[in-house]
Amino acid sequence: MPQYPHFAKVFMRPCTVILFAACVYLGAGTATAQASMIQNGNFSTPGSPPAPFAVWTTTLGDPPTNGGGFAVFTEGPNLVELEQAFLMSANPLTISFEFKLSREAGGSTGGAPDSFQATLWDAAINNPFAATGSAQFPAFFSVDNTGQEFYDSSLVSVTALAGGWQRVTLNVSSLPSQSRILEFDLNGFNDGQTTTAFLDNVDGASSDAAIVPEPGALLLGLSSGPCLLLALRFRRRTSPKRPLRPESSSDLRAEQ
Repeated sequence: MPQYPHFAKVFMRPCTVILFAACVYLGAGTATAQASMIQNGNFSTPGSPPAPFAVWTTTLGDPPTNGGGFAVFTEGPNLVELEQAFLMSANPLTISFEFKLSREAGGSTGGAPDSFQATLWDAAINNPFAATGSAQFPAFFSVDNTGQEFYDSSLVSVTALAGGWQRVTLNVSSLPSQSRILEFDLNGFNDGQTTTAFLDNVDGASSDAAIVPEPGALLLGLSSGPCLLLALRFRRRTSPKRPLRPESSSDLRAEQ
């Protein structure tokens, strides 16, 4: 039978490329990355003055300050408020945030205790979700500087964290996809205490996810080994590998 070395050489080049690509596909993994409905929830991106954080705004009272990766609500003569307008996804799960309160003696007495509150409004600011009281008390979570908390336990859970921090999680899976406003505020009263609230890691989780490659997808897995050996038999060329180095950051909140 006649041999066609030139034909075999020309034929094997594209086949080798296709085979190599198939091996990478088989050896690489994929994962789903959960998308957040809330932007800049870790307060890592500063805003343009007077706004302390990008995306977040203040429409009532005074804005909080930037504590270096978290928001600091310090009691003053006015309400301290921060909010973000966002679009509720088609498949929402939860809205969560982490906070800590501190207080010092000082000021006039005789009034109600200071309180830190979180409210989820609709776009018209007239229909709060999971409110714990009347229209004058629209928050889905409220905590006094005495430690007393107000929330609907069928929708809200509170978890104690290290360093006096707490995580509040609100179940929003029943809500439709529409514009919403998430608001945080510190209400100061003449209770003989000066209260400070720290806020961090605001997140809006949904089951809407994007398919992204796992870190292992950048390196060939063991499962692709036999394919690669076959491919390299025809094409003896390798490419350099770059090791992945995960980055870490210090937790500035621990200093508070």
